[in-house]
Amino acid sequence: MNSILLLFLALLAVSTLTAKKQPDIVVIMADDAGYSDFGCYGGEIETPALDKLAANGLRFSQFYNTGRCCPSRAALLTGVYQHQAGMGHMSRDRGIPSYSGTILPDVPTLAERLRKGGYRTMMTGKWHLGTDPKQSPIARGFDRFYGTRNFIDSYFTVLRNCQVYLDDKEVLPATKTPVNHLHPDREWYTTDVFTDYALHFMDESFEKHPDKPLFLYVAHNAPHFPLHAREEDTKKYRGRFKDVGWDKLRRERCKRMVKLGLIDKKWALSPLDVPKWETYNEKMRDELDFKMSLYSAMIDRMDQNIGRIVEKLKSAGRLENTLILFLVDNGVPGTGVHDWRGLFAKNGRNPETPVRCASNIAPMNSPAIISATGSIVSV
Repeated sequence: MNSILLLFLALLAVSTLTAKKQPDIVVIMADDAGYSDFGCYGGEIETPALDKLAANGLRFSQFYNTGRCCPSRAALLTGVYQHQAGMGHMSRDRGIPSYSGTILPDVPTLAERLRKGGYRTMMTGKWHLGTDPKQSPIARGFDRFYGTRNFIDSYFTVLRNCQVYLDDKEVLPATKTPVNHLHPDREWYTTDVFTDYALHFMDESFEKHPDKPLFLYVAHNAPHFPLHAREEDTKKYRGRFKDVGWDKLRRERCKRMVKLGLIDKKWALSPLDVPKWETYNEKMRDELDFKMSLYSAMIDRMDQNIGRIVEKLKSAGRLENTLILFLVDNGVPGTGVHDWRGLFAKNGRNPETPVRCASNIAPMNSPAIISATGSIVSV
């Protein structure tokens, strides 16, 4: 995590020297996605926006995060090891500095550094680095913020203790019927709403601060549980997995990863640690296909929204001088196939149903893409 930040800053330095002005910077983080879930990493889920960024940029094959949500975010935003930043575990103060549950006050953030360097800084999504107002995104260097200071764990509702803030003002308390204030006529779905506000902040920056470079950090909760997906996206994948199963899917992914040069062909595929697909009856296969379709739809929708951000930069004439970094905070959860304890799935407007399957098995390390247009990486 720290090495990729150093590389990212090195690319920034090179870009600053070769470009007429400082580049815009966009950092997009997914939550709990597997290494091989994306098309450019061998996955069968359709991710054309990320695939294009990977084709035109740098795709990492040995990028390692902290394996935990809050520590990865702290390391990303500070450039130091998570314990040095104060986030040795999750966002709970354990009484010692390295486990303070937030970024220590004397550890500067990337947003604070960039703002001093003349950047307009903005963030949307999941902060998860402490709920203390003194350690909020606004207090730690961001000019604009829309999202939650805490975890999220829902896509269609706002849970208790997960209230939504605009800058430092609470705009959505816990509710089953949240409103997208930018588009009140649209159903609330976090992946869409966080992108709506990212685009809003970008437009605001382009209009009011046209000469300032921007730093945008979009921290999605997708595809973190629960399995919540829009109906139209779920239908796209429904039925694709029922007659294939994860046994064959993982073998096919492995072959594609070898072909893409992501893993060595000499490396053996890890043993299957879930029941073989053939052991399930027709009804269970259909249910598992539904859950896998939901997970695929969540990643698909996130990719659609990444595409919206790229298009916004392109339409504003700023894409050729932008550094884009995509990464994941950690891999998929290690929860068993039939042990999802209280997690729920929701397909569009249908009632919630218990989840009984995990997503496809993924290797230990995490995907990371740096796309630098213009003079740094040829397109």
